[in-house]
Amino acid sequence: MRMAVLELNGTTVAALEDARSRAELLLSSTCDERHDGDTLRAEACSDLIFDEGVWQTTYRMAVPGRQFGVFADNLPITFEQDSHYLKTLDGANLEPIAELPEAPDDPIPWAEGIGAAFAVNCITFSGVVFLGPGLRKLYHRHERRFLIIMSAFAAGALLAAAFYLILFEATHLVGTSSKDESVVTARWGSMVLLGFIAPSLFELAVQLLRFVLAASSVSEGASRRSPSQDPAGLLSTCCCRKVEANDPCPVEPKSITVADPTNRIRVLSGVLIGDLMHNFCDGIFMATGFRYCGSSLAWSIATATIFHEIAQELSDFLILTNSAQGGLKVPLALLLNFVSGTGVLWGTVLIFSVSIDDAAVGMLLAFGGGVYLQVGAAECMPRVYEGVQSAAERVFCLAAFCVGTVAIGLVLLDHQHCSTAGAGHGH
Repeated sequence: MRMAVLELNGTTVAALEDARSRAELLLSSTCDERHDGDTLRAEACSDLIFDEGVWQTTYRMAVPGRQFGVFADNLPITFEQDSHYLKTLDGANLEPIAELPEAPDDPIPWAEGIGAAFAVNCITFSGVVFLGPGLRKLYHRHERRFLIIMSAFAAGALLAAAFYLILFEATHLVGTSSKDESVVTARWGSMVLLGFIAPSLFELAVQLLRFVLAASSVSEGASRRSPSQDPAGLLSTCCCRKVEANDPCPVEPKSITVADPTNRIRVLSGVLIGDLMHNFCDGIFMATGFRYCGSSLAWSIATATIFHEIAQELSDFLILTNSAQGGLKVPLALLLNFVSGTGVLWGTVLIFSVSIDDAAVGMLLAFGGGVYLQVGAAECMPRVYEGVQSAAERVFCLAAFCVGTVAIGLVLLDHQHCSTAGAGHGH
């Protein structure tokens, strides 16, 4: 690669334009060959000869001043593999302030991002598989086995996404925020831990909302119902069987459990609001991947999310339609569950609409990795441990965990690092 390093009168595109003719003259002249370890002279043309016998060829650059321009016949970023193409003596990455021609903004992958978010959102309709009498009966016959195997599969996918992709990727990006290793470690670790406890914080907020709504509901119910109308405080109804001749007990009340209004409020707010916040975070993680990390990593995050959502949305549907819990009719349950699932779309739109730097992307990914750790290790796997009742079931769950892990781990065959400066490029 042919290169010339020139002093500039500023750090703008106009300053680069002023030096363009001088650079073109140097690049068209005879240039000195420079090999691994050589110094590139200022105000001169150099032919960089890469050493094919080593993994990395390095050069020192004699900088003519604090404001300088690098003119070359190739984009330096083309030659990146495992480290940034330009660094200071202490190893920090050095980024250009201005470029000529001005670098076009990377197109935001709206179609891919919104498509993936919509696919995740549509998982909220997975409960329709139970509408058929045969399927519903089959599920209830093997409900425990179905849930533990799905939970093991989801745990494998989520933990693989966290360890293979998200957390490791976050270390690269958070590292651009400071030269102090302790500061970088503190920021990365804090975001991971914050992500780990985030589901608990969301749950606490939902419980507080439940308490407020339940208190108002009880207060309203007490004002409308007198003690004589419900002296025993029963929340069940009775029906009578047919009276038979000489029946010693002609009227036999039969209790039918219905949803307590207060309990319904708690259940509905917990499932729908909690699911809304969870999906909103998923949308942020997926959109970060699509905008800054390339399709391979982004679709892996989306796949892990879908695997987890299937098990979660099936259980949500059963809770919402259970007469003793949510008490909703099937069409209304599907509609409300879909609306809560649109959080993934709002999270995607937010990230696509706001520009953030590498360090912020790394912080978001670290937070997302912490959330995936919590959901996979503290929610999915405990269901497996509690539900397994035989060695055969344990083997099936281990197999499901491995399948989920491999499904996500395959993305390492075509992995790309994240970068807001060159989104999706491999280095």
